[in-house]
Amino acid sequence: MNGLPFSQEAEEAVIGSVLIRPSIYPAIAATLESRDFFFERNQKIWVAIGRLHDARDAIDSLTIAERLRNNGDGGLVEGGYLTRLIANTPTSVHAPIYGELVRRTGVRRRLMQVSDQIRKVAQNEELALDDVMTQSSSAFNTVLNDAARGDENRFEDQVKAVFNEIVDLWEQPNEAVGVPTGLSDMDALIGGFQRGKYYLVAGRPAMGKSSLLKTHIMHAIDKGYRIALWSGEMLSGEIILRMLSSKLGTATQNIQKRRLSPKQQKDFGTYAQRLMRAPLTIWDDPGIRPAKLKMKCMHKQSTEGLDIVFIDYVGLMTPDDEMRSPVANMTQISKTIKELAQGLQVPVVAAAQLSRGPENRQDKRPYLSDLRDSGSLEQDADVVTFVYRDAVYNEHTEHPNGAELIVAKHRNGPTGTVQSYFDGPTTRFTDATTRTVNLGDAS
Repeated sequence: MNGLPFSQEAEEAVIGSVLIRPSIYPAIAATLESRDFFFERNQKIWVAIGRLHDARDAIDSLTIAERLRNNGDGGLVEGGYLTRLIANTPTSVHAPIYGELVRRTGVRRRLMQVSDQIRKVAQNEELALDDVMTQSSSAFNTVLNDAARGDENRFEDQVKAVFNEIVDLWEQPNEAVGVPTGLSDMDALIGGFQRGKYYLVAGRPAMGKSSLLKTHIMHAIDKGYRIALWSGEMLSGEIILRMLSSKLGTATQNIQKRRLSPKQQKDFGTYAQRLMRAPLTIWDDPGIRPAKLKMKCMHKQSTEGLDIVFIDYVGLMTPDDEMRSPVANMTQISKTIKELAQGLQVPVVAAAQLSRGPENRQDKRPYLSDLRDSGSLEQDADVVTFVYRDAVYNEHTEHPNGAELIVAKHRNGPTGTVQSYFDGPTTRFTDATTRTVNLGDAS
């Protein structure tokens, strides 16, 4: 449609949300105007909703249809259009997110229109340069003011949000503040994965970064969180097989070769059925650009809901704008990931591979300085965790299954080392004090 940006799904979802729960309309309308909608039908429906609200009339599919008919626009909602919006809206809880998506595309369209206006003004040789500058500046500032609409957060509301978060923490002192990691000692240290924060999981190859992310993901699935995973390391089939391997407590090759006990064969079907219903989306398109990942996440959030994003791993992403320097490329990718976390207000957990720096030292444990050649990863991340397994370097180690999760940076809390247990055959991390021994495993 003339190359103009719009989101039909978001437009329909925000109207559907208001139909489901009319009380949210004032909050949404504070930032969203009818002209933000791309489709004329949705524009007129939004106007009708506003007039019903101003008249203190009920807001539902019948009253909206009646008001549109009175204006000669009854045909816009024929065929049960409003009823379909209600049925297709996943939840009204995310109405502010749907509204923000609509507002953003509206601002972008107006910027494109203003650009055309400025071009015409600039090409008018009869206008004095000062007049060209004045008209251009005025047109641009109008859109700029529109873009700022709704960005003001009252300090009172900000204090209230912090207050409520702290009270929740007091009431559940042993619970993670955010999405639980699946490791109780890690939750105690960092408080789980919290909204709007960027978590970096780094380490040398074979340390288990992907396995740690898989551990976090599987626990989040069990808790009912809605998850998005981009993997440039493994295809979705391999990831799913590893998840089933962890659930069954046996190596992937045992599943593939059907070396399973009768109970495990039965559990295999049960776990597979559960995974089919899991609120997990996996993207395995290679070399994804950060901007494309951001759009995918925005779409998932607006249509299905989204609680947490995992990236495996940042070094396999392609920068939106290729730079000459690899460091500059990584900086660009890292900053977009940070924007993704803050913009969608979800935690983003990203894996990163370290250079050979640790291998040049007697003590192979990573330091924050090992990230200095990786763009702004250290600077952008709110929490940096290094994965270290001594068995990778020392085959005679006293703790062959020991794994250290070194929280080297924690912007709003303590740092420290979490001792965990790594089971190689099932690629699973557990608490160091917890062991799961499956005596029925067929070998």
